Amino acid sequence: MKEALLKLFEINVNSPLTMDRILFTLGLSFVLGLVILFVYRITYRGVLFNRSFGTALLM
Repeated sequence: MKEALLKLFEINVNSPLTMDRILFTLGLSFVLGLVILFVYRITYRGVLFNRSFGTALLM
């Protein structure tokens, strides 16, 4: 399992894109977007939280 995850993180310009790598990258970017969204919601000190900004972060 560890070798498979390390293989997904390898950067090689000459290697072809695989479906595994594409799905892993999309999933990782979604999770990181959720982290940014939760930090924004916790630390936001304004009057009104803008939900459309949170949606834009995840897209």
